[in-house]
Amino acid sequence: TITESASREPLRRTFASVAPGSRYLRDFRQNMLAPQDRRQINQIITTEINALLGLDLTDAFCGFKAYRRAALTQLHITETGWGMPLQLWVQASRLGLRVKEVGVPRLYLDPSRAFGGMLNDPTQRLAYYRSILNHAETEFATAGRDEAFATLKSASRTCRVDPRKFGSGRPIRIFAGLISR
Repeated sequence: TITESASREPLRRTFASVAPGSRYLRDFRQNMLAPQDRRQINQIITTEINALLGLDLTDAFCGFKAYRRAALTQLHITETGWGMPLQLWVQASRLGLRVKEVGVPRLYLDPSRAFGGMLNDPTQRLAYYRSILNHAETEFATAGRDEAFATLKSASRTCRVDPRKFGSGRPIRIFAGLISR
């Protein structure tokens, strides 16, 4: 469990607007092997995000993310499923937010854990992630940032990140700008 104090540390050490965790940035003694399909899809999507958005991520899907309050006010996240980070990366990049990864241990405590439904199929999961990335990028490219966000806000009744649900509906904790599962 990450304490509130520890959750703020990445932002204290950097001028980043968003400090996502990376399970691949450095080695920790407690690191576990990632399931092969998850690692492979993460590598593919992370490479595509870096090429498209000019970011330098090593882990597009790590659940640990610390945010500066000012950054959260600029983001308009409407994707509540597993693709939420992809919408985040497009918005953060296009808004010019500074992103600086911090190393976190790679833990897979339940190897039988599933995504659910069609996302259990790695091919369909990759297609889903690409569709979310494409949709988020298209919104910026076609409508302009302010129009896109106005449309997103009026079309969605979800808050920027629903504090009761994230992805699979499991509760999340929000600590001074940290969102974690």
